[in-house]
Amino acid sequence: MLDNRIRKVLLRTLYILLLCAAVYVVFKYAIPILMPFLLALCIGLLVRPIARFCKRRLKIPQKLAAVLLVTIFLAGIAALCLWVGTQAFDFAWDLGNTHKDKVIEFIRDLGGNIKKAVAEWNPDAVAFVDPVMDSLQDSVSSVLSGIVNGILGMATRLPMVLLQILFFIIASYFFALDFDALRNMLAAALTAERYEKLQVFKTAFSKTIGRYVRSYSFILLMTFAELLVGFLIIGVENFALLAMAIALFDILPVVGSGTILLPWAAIALIQGDTMRGINLIVMYLIITVIRQFVEPRVIGKQVGLHPILTLVSIYVGMRLFGGIGLFGLPVLLAVFFALEREGVIHFFPRRELMESDAAPKKKPIFRKKK
Repeated sequence: MLDNRIRKVLLRTLYILLLCAAVYVVFKYAIPILMPFLLALCIGLLVRPIARFCKRRLKIPQKLAAVLLVTIFLAGIAALCLWVGTQAFDFAWDLGNTHKDKVIEFIRDLGGNIKKAVAEWNPDAVAFVDPVMDSLQDSVSSVLSGIVNGILGMATRLPMVLLQILFFIIASYFFALDFDALRNMLAAALTAERYEKLQVFKTAFSKTIGRYVRSYSFILLMTFAELLVGFLIIGVENFALLAMAIALFDILPVVGSGTILLPWAAIALIQGDTMRGINLIVMYLIITVIRQFVEPRVIGKQVGLHPILTLVSIYVGMRLFGGIGLFGLPVLLAVFFALEREGVIHFFPRRELMESDAAPKKKPIFRKKK
């Protein structure tokens, strides 16, 4: 009896290790390589129901509607990426090239003010200020130079990026036009039992993705409202457009609103607009703290995970796989538990909760007098 239990524990541990290894390989290598095709599949799935609606209501052939919709969708994505990329390029180039001397001068002035304050407090401590400020100046200078070098280095990766974009565009049309044929080919290659399990997995995955989109839509609107109120208080021009652009930027993995707000605050401080720089830093801190508190709770409630599990999966996914893991690992975990609840997989042993396992009820501190 004991040998059987040990064998089961060892097998379950081996399954967990193999599952973790498979997840690591998929997220680390397979998904980045297949990303153009996965994005194209998402576009095909989005376009398909709209194309069917156009065929049913507007009497437009489904394939023609699919081609037109994919073209419109890709043109919109291209226009948005071109605008965001142009703005980000100009901002980063100005920060790393045009404003470099101003940043260094600002650090020197800051060092002089610190030296005066330290000299009034303790003259012997002035000798420790110069090395610290020199080190800070060198670090900031290297970072700003790195921004320019990074922008110039993007030119070497341009051919591969263009190749990925080309495959993404071609695959988008193929998935939109021949999705039913691909699904039928997959159904013919699988047994009825495996195809049924695949359908259950598809349903659980679709529901999880839908809940995930609703969760991040709520977070995006929350960030937009915070930025809108903050910009109104500060007195920023075009506050609504800027708030929406930064909120969309904030929803991107790894990037965050600090990529825009913190350099903006630094430039404001360098130009002498101290209040605006401080206000932007305070806005960034408020947005970051609220999001870190709300995100696990909202996503956990929507996708059916405990906030602790959601928080751990977001952190582990971000540390191991970057932006892909930040979004992908919580989704994978939610789908896993959904399949477990549906009975498609039986990974965890099930047993009835005994009365002794339940949390003990707390006795009232004060009892009513009889």
